[in-house]
Amino acid sequence: MTDTTDTTDASGRTGPGPLSPALRAALTGLRLPGLRPDGVPDVWLEDRRVPGDTAREVRLALATALYERWHAGTAREPDAPARLPRRDHAFEARLIAATPHAHTPVEAVVHTAAPRGGGLLTVELGRVRVSLPPEAVRGPAGVALPAVRPALSPGFLLVDGVDGRPTDGADRELLRMYVHLRYPDAAPRVWGALLAELAARSVPYRAKVLSRPWAYPRRDAIVVYLDADLADVVFPLAAAVHRLPGIGADTSVFAQRLLPGVAIAWEPRDTRAGWGGQSFGQHRAAAVAEGVVRYAADRERTDLAREIAASLHSAAADPEEPARNGSSPGLLTATLLTLRSASFPS
Repeated sequence: MTDTTDTTDASGRTGPGPLSPALRAALTGLRLPGLRPDGVPDVWLEDRRVPGDTAREVRLALATALYERWHAGTAREPDAPARLPRRDHAFEARLIAATPHAHTPVEAVVHTAAPRGGGLLTVELGRVRVSLPPEAVRGPAGVALPAVRPALSPGFLLVDGVDGRPTDGADRELLRMYVHLRYPDAAPRVWGALLAELAARSVPYRAKVLSRPWAYPRRDAIVVYLDADLADVVFPLAAAVHRLPGIGADTSVFAQRLLPGVAIAWEPRDTRAGWGGQSFGQHRAAAVAEGVVRYAADRERTDLAREIAASLHSAAADPEEPARNGSSPGLLTATLLTLRSASFPS
């Protein structure tokens, strides 16, 4: 079998390649014997052949497998039955009960005068006009909307903060914080503790928690979204939950590990056609899969680590720190290291 950790290129040079240590270690789970008799790259992940009748199909299937195994940690056995994408309303109710607030403020433009006799106001939220009761409008430009949105993100219950959510805008860097939960009964307590800590610090945020009990464990069972200028809050957040029952030890191969079970990463900023609309894990998995398949198709003249690094670079990601985009701030500046030491004293 081919040892894919050997990154010898056509000139005979060797080296680990400009990849993060976690990503280099994960590559040992790949086997790349070359081309199949039909000319399609032969790719194996953890002793299972990646399916596909064309190089493109292999690349897409590998991206899905890498997302499941390297990022979320959700891969099921090949013969396991698929679960229907239904909602579990009883479990959602437990998560909602653990949510410490019911409303979130949203900036709005009021287009009608205060009605008489209990009528509705016409309010513009973003670019959408809606009708709301007067009591929902708080001040000249603020509307209180339900904070909990149980079906916006499939499989997750989503909440916007009591102090609002992160600022929208293509020029804004957005930070994700991931929490690994091993079983569903742990979710309400960890979820409630995280949201209470965020509220105590008056931090605008968006967060989501896995709302399908059968989908646990996951390394991204809870995700918190924060503005870049509030990145330092991740350490007290992690301190609030990392010793609670049910926190797992694993983190995404692509994210930056803070503590066992807690990691951070920046929202992708890839502007290429066809690469938008993906989550962080999906985006990084797709970029790595592209490099792997390109190498597998021409092993004699290419180098695995360099092909993966090139794909990540083209995807506006940092190959040496795939949690970062090329434009992202450093994840662990001196200030953040000081805050981490204060949050987790030895």
